[in-house]
Amino acid sequence: MPPFFFWKSSVNIGQIDHKGKEMAVIGLDVGGTKIEIALIQDNKIILQKRTPTERHKGYAHIISNITSLIQAALEETEMNLHQFSGIGIGLPGSVDPSTMKMINGNTQAFIDQDLIGDLKRNLDTDINIQCANDANCFALAESVIGVGKNYSNEAVGVGIIIGTGCGSGITIGRKIFSGSRGGAGEAGHTTLHENGRDCYCGKNGCAELYLSGRGIEDQYFISNGDRKKATDILEDNKLLEKYKKDLGKFISNLTNILDPDYFVLGGGLSKYPHLYAGVEEILAAKQFLRNYPTPKIHQHMIGDSAGVLGAALLIENFELSQ
Repeated sequence: MPPFFFWKSSVNIGQIDHKGKEMAVIGLDVGGTKIEIALIQDNKIILQKRTPTERHKGYAHIISNITSLIQAALEETEMNLHQFSGIGIGLPGSVDPSTMKMINGNTQAFIDQDLIGDLKRNLDTDINIQCANDANCFALAESVIGVGKNYSNEAVGVGIIIGTGCGSGITIGRKIFSGSRGGAGEAGHTTLHENGRDCYCGKNGCAELYLSGRGIEDQYFISNGDRKKATDILEDNKLLEKYKKDLGKFISNLTNILDPDYFVLGGGLSKYPHLYAGVEEILAAKQFLRNYPTPKIHQHMIGDSAGVLGAALLIENFELSQ
């Protein structure tokens, strides 16, 4: 069994709208490197835990890790699944809204797998389980209780995760826009460099290959034959400026397509503000609407808990107020 890491959250999630009844939900954020769970009851996160994903060991092992994490969290709180209205899960890839199966993503072990059915069997439960892209969950949480609460209820927001991969989610009026097949917001797989490196998605030159931490590290290895962490690589001012230009081009493309009110950046690399300081100036020079203010680019407000809170918000009638 993998190790579990427990902590009390300092996130202020405001008041939960119970819609006339007491409500408790479970949020799960399944990433390429870690799985996080949050149990939320009576307006509070009552417990959070993390465990390694260990995706290299395959789907069955990951499902076992998720099951063990849920069971450990319930044991810690002396609760059972009958006390919860549902489980919301953020997955590292596009999710078909009709089947709730992951269609594609950088943790390919999940593709076409019946995660909901397998999890229900493992837990011996018929509890409501909903899945969505993890970047959509991030964008949703930030739109409801993070950066988006400073904008109108009709605002268009784009959440961009720059971590192991590069994903994005779109919210309109504080609701996820996932498209007709669940593929909206896969901006990490838009072309940033024509004739660039091959991507697992079948294209080449994808933004994820140049903006994500793993992409930066792989590109550096190809150029220098040396392995270094992305944050160490970007200590080189020349490489940092190149990264900013790529990020500015990426955000300007999204601006010309979506014309959002704001962008919010999450993921490991977003914790280093100098990596995107000055990107708004690059955007101003590249956006089509030259005589208008650019969308604001924000660092995440909620922090590492955004994904798991957004997953909890997938459960119908569960709302976090501003």
